[in-house]
Amino acid sequence: MKRYLVALLVVGFSACKKDSNVTQEQRNKMDDAIVEAYITQNNIVAQKDSASGLYFRIIESGNSTKPLISSNVIVKYIGYRMDTGSKFAEASTGQTLHLGGLIKGWQIGLQKIGEGGMIDLFIPSYLAYGNMPYGGLPPNSNLYYRVHILTVEN
Repeated sequence: MKRYLVALLVVGFSACKKDSNVTQEQRNKMDDAIVEAYITQNNIVAQKDSASGLYFRIIESGNSTKPLISSNVIVKYIGYRMDTGSKFAEASTGQTLHLGGLIKGWQIGLQKIGEGGMIDLFIPSYLAYGNMPYGGLPPNSNLYYRVHILTVEN
């Protein structure tokens, strides 16, 4: 029953997202509901950053060297679409990225851990690519990433 409810919720909200009459506030609420359903369905204990709406789970806090928005970070990561569970991105060896140039979900989430840390990010579309398609992702994609910070360059 629980899975049926979650599937119905995801399908229903996904269909509503295609409606151009949906306001940004309504879309944000739909995304939050989809992320919460994903977390519940997968028995994940996650926190919500009340200021931004980002959901996250710290796996390893890392050391005291935390990235700043102006930092470069060397990371390994894997990214999945919440609607299909399909992997869409991966860096299995260290990749250098400028934190300020990344999606808001990463900017907010990676500052919560230090060098050597690992975090799961459950990102509503409004903190990802929004209503724009990106790299094969459809508009309004809610995303899940596992990110490991190898090095912080402040």
